[in-house]
Amino acid sequence: KPVVEKMRRDRINKCIEQLKVLLKAEIKASQPCSKLEKADVLEMAVVYLKNNTWQPYANGFSRCIEETARFLSLHNQIAKPVLTGHFDRTQRAEKNAEDSCQIS
Repeated sequence: KPVVEKMRRDRINKCIEQLKVLLKAEIKASQPCSKLEKADVLEMAVVYLKNNTWQPYANGFSRCIEETARFLSLHNQIAKPVLTGHFDRTQRAEKNAEDSCQIS
């Protein structure tokens, strides 16, 4: 069992070292000279993922809404008021969701 435990710890340490390399810029910005503990690296990775995975989704969603609204403005005058109202509500819901996902 000690050999299996050592292998497990080695895997964890290797992954944490890989995270340090991937987060090099964030580490320099927040703690340029201090030695980081493993927990610090993991916390920084979590914060980075939370802050940086939402924005591309939000940008893509907004672009989709804009393109759909542009299409609707050019076509289908009968359904336009209903669909435009739906998209207005969707945009407000997206804005509320984005605001609630911001990390302090």
